[in-house]
Amino acid sequence: MTEFLRDAGVVSTYIEFFGDGARQLSVGDRASISNMTPEYGATAAMFYIDEQTIDYLRLTGRSEEQIKLVEQYAKQTGLWADGMEKPNTHASLSLICHQSVVTWQARRVPMPVYLLMIW
Repeated sequence: MTEFLRDAGVVSTYIEFFGDGARQLSVGDRASISNMTPEYGATAAMFYIDEQTIDYLRLTGRSEEQIKLVEQYAKQTGLWADGMEKPNTHASLSLICHQSVVTWQARRVPMPVYLLMIW
């Protein structure tokens, strides 16, 4: 995914992940992808808030008051997952997730890529 995004020229851009593939990712996977922005060069990356996010807040001990506030705010500001269907974007890229390859890169120049797993 990092190579795909770099090749697409996302450096210094803001990325919103949306669609069925984004919706099916776990909260942990979403956080990992968002935290990878330095690797693919974007300024920021985000996933919309949905029921998985709300479940995660419950799982991590947030109060129902906090959870309701997050859900209400997300819905009022357009950050709720309904917006995943048709985002208002300048450009759109598609990544076919079932063809993705998990890789690990060593931190040296040039960075060799080591194949870990294919699914």
